[in-house]
Amino acid sequence: MDILTQLKEQTKQKHLEVEANSGISKIFDHSITVKEYQDILQNNYNAYYNTESAILSYFPIESIATWIFNDLENPTSSNLEFQLDNNHQALGAQYVIEGSLLGSAYIAKEISNCHNLNSLKPQSFYTRPDKARINRWSTFKKQMQEQVFTKQQTEDIIAGANKTFDLFNTVFTNKVVV
Repeated sequence: MDILTQLKEQTKQKHLEVEANSGISKIFDHSITVKEYQDILQNNYNAYYNTESAILSYFPIESIATWIFNDLENPTSSNLEFQLDNNHQALGAQYVIEGSLLGSAYIAKEISNCHNLNSLKPQSFYTRPDKARINRWSTFKKQMQEQVFTKQQTEDIIAGANKTFDLFNTVFTNKVVV
């Protein structure tokens, strides 16, 4: 079984928890207020910023947090305790944020149906996908599929992804907004 299939299967429950706790259901039912939307962005910023900071300890990554920061009306930072133990866990964390970025395009489609959000400036994070964003996911998938991982490396990648989902859940459930 390839690494991406293993990641999808072994993180499915945590992924579903993040979706349930993120607040995006109000975007899909079009009942979201600007304040609630800003809270979602702030929580996403905190989760992405801390994840990206941990990944940067192992390899460079283009920041998604900066896009979210640009969408916030009153951005604040939160340094949470989040560490990855090795570069394979960092790959697992990257899997979560790259997949989430791809998912943000689906959410963006619904934002245009949220009448309370009509006054927003053009968004950087929740926006329809462009070629560069689609290529980010395709490049990541290709890089992961081209590598051969040992059993321990695979376990570390999955552990890193699960740690990242746990961070997102912590941020979303505790409303870690500073």
